[in-house]
Amino acid sequence: MLSNRVRIFSELVSVDAWHLPFTEKRLAVSLHADVSFATARMGGEEDSPVRFTVDLKRAELRVIIPETEQLVIDRASIARMEETTTGTQKSKSTRKAKGAVKGGVSLSADQSKLTGGVSGGVSGSVERETVEEVSLTRKLTGIIASHSIDGEGNNRWSFVPGTERVLSGKPWNAVTTPLMKIKDKRESANKLITPTVRVELFCRREDLDIKNIVLKDSGIFRSAMSRAGFPNRMNAAEAYIRNKLIEEGLPSPNMSEDYAVISLAQILASDEG
Repeated sequence: MLSNRVRIFSELVSVDAWHLPFTEKRLAVSLHADVSFATARMGGEEDSPVRFTVDLKRAELRVIIPETEQLVIDRASIARMEETTTGTQKSKSTRKAKGAVKGGVSLSADQSKLTGGVSGGVSGSVERETVEEVSLTRKLTGIIASHSIDGEGNNRWSFVPGTERVLSGKPWNAVTTPLMKIKDKRESANKLITPTVRVELFCRREDLDIKNIVLKDSGIFRSAMSRAGFPNRMNAAEAYIRNKLIEEGLPSPNMSEDYAVISLAQILASDEG
């Protein structure tokens, strides 16, 4: 079984996945995935010229069942993770009257008294004011998870922070919240072999929150950065991540491209029990 293959991100993310074994009587099993996020400290090696911390602002979990496997997903059992928002809308209408006096004053006088009169009238208008009030309520969670289908038909779950700025902790209870049920359509002779169910966690370059960058030997490394075309500390941290991914035999993303896909973890679900 594959372990957490991307060792460079083992502190940033942790992924485990399992299901009960298929048997002659147990033709459907629940797939569970335990996902956890934390702040990673990178560059702690003695020979590393740079160190920094990394958090995740967003990530996606994908379940992949190869077409060669005779397994079928029970669609009704998929954890859709629909975010529920409830609210009320109120409308209040009020009337306001506006008035004004218009006209003139006439005066007449004689030897014994002074008399005067007012001529004119009162005009007015009525204004109607409508005020609408909308009140929304939403359950607050540390991580908000939402389900969707990717372009290849795989089920995926997207994670964004709920109450925090970055992803931290677990999006669900892996034991009580299975992702889906999988039905076994294989012949009896093939049931002794554990089927392949792959779970992948990935993000985009813009989802990596890299900060607290320190050059351990600024004099030596600044010269190396100049020769390699790295003008600042962020480029040094990105070069560290890219080189580590290459060492692990994984695709090297273009770290200058915000939408570049970065693999965080890849495992095969184990059969337990």
